[in-house]
Amino acid sequence: MGLTPGQKLENQIEAPNQVMVSRSQLRGYGASRYLTRALTDGLEPMAKQGNAYLYGLPQLMEAIKTYLLKPKIHQTTRQILQQIWDELAPQMQNVIAVPFEAGGDPELRKLCLQAMQSKTEFDRKLSRARGLAATRRGGKKG
Repeated sequence: MGLTPGQKLENQIEAPNQVMVSRSQLRGYGASRYLTRALTDGLEPMAKQGNAYLYGLPQLMEAIKTYLLKPKIHQTTRQILQQIWDELAPQMQNVIAVPFEAGGDPELRKLCLQAMQSKTEFDRKLSRARGLAATRRGGKKG
């Protein structure tokens, strides 16, 4: 889904299960303006929230991986990218469905399902809170 300069997106994120990141959040995670722009220039925004474009986390992680493959980047930049990677990697929602057999204790299956749903919801809320904190840190001029 590409954006043209005159096209507007709603503030609603179209894929609610996909984590999205803005440039301001990347700055909050420690990236400079230059690095933020270098990482997101080749990416298509997935949505727009206010004045900020939001980029899909899987595409951003791929851009970080590609940037890390460059042979001539400073060690400080490499450390910042690794720090951002470490912060964003847990937010990837790579959930592998575990098929429960028809046999077994139904009460245990029910409890496992509730635990997985609770953990998923907690991870989603934690991800949003971290993103909000990064947005606030990244929005500060200085």
